[in-house]
Amino acid sequence: MVISIDIDEISKDPINNINDINKRFLLKYESELYKKSKDMIYSVSNLDAFNYINSNPFKCLYKVLLEKSLLEQDYDVCNKVFYKLQNFRGIKFIK
Repeated sequence: MVISIDIDEISKDPINNINDINKRFLLKYESELYKKSKDMIYSVSNLDAFNYINSNPFKCLYKVLLEKSLLEQDYDVCNKVFYKLQNFRGIKFIK
């Protein structure tokens, strides 16, 4: 995922626009690989998705899988993903 800032719009009125940077001027773009990987994660089982992400270790993909496995209440996969992300509070939360 690529995040950019619309500098042209901010520079038109920098004093008033500085407070709205997070709301209006951050533009988020998903790469083609990220979109395909995200679709694949939602179309296969959580364990298969975990194995796929281990071969392509990107933190953002782990977060997508974590969201999916939490929604499906698959706590074994959640535990593995929290460990990979080194989120020990998340591991404690699951247990």
